[in-house]
Amino acid sequence: MTPAILGRAMPAGLLAAGMLWASVTPAAAHGGPLVFAGEVGPYRVEAYRFFRSSAGQELMPYRIHLRSRSTGAQIEGAKVMVTVARDQEVIGPRDAVLSGEDYEVELLPIVEDGWMVKVDISGALGPEEITHRLPPPASFAEFASMYGLPMLLLAAIWIVRRRLRARHAAVRPTSATTDHPEC
Repeated sequence: MTPAILGRAMPAGLLAAGMLWASVTPAAAHGGPLVFAGEVGPYRVEAYRFFRSSAGQELMPYRIHLRSRSTGAQIEGAKVMVTVARDQEVIGPRDAVLSGEDYEVELLPIVEDGWMVKVDISGALGPEEITHRLPPPASFAEFASMYGLPMLLLAAIWIVRRRLRARHAAVRPTSATTDHPEC
């Protein structure tokens, strides 16, 4: 690959990596993957789930992004309760606390499939209830494709460019020498 071709391929590669990276930005902005999005009564609701470790214990924060369906304004001062259940096992209800723009509750990690989440909202726009299935965590392959691929692509482009520069510099002498008196 010549430096001219690489010079044209570099912006295209960076654009592709940027587009792929931008596709995961909304989830990353709220801390994790989107597990529910919808409009329920007067509310527009998005729910995110991610995993983190605190004092040696694994936790699963669950965040609810709550907005007015008609105006898009953030809903503050609502009472949000989260209950997670599967078969005869029930976790909650737990109070979700407003943290920035999201209501957040910390649960123990749920890694098996088949769990249902019930979110009870009591706010200025009235009471509503949302129920959705909690998907199992993304596999390593999904995680790698979301975050690893752009970094891998950028690293590959950088390595190829460095090798081409080194090869080009080795072929062209920088000053006149006894081996190349014509330079």
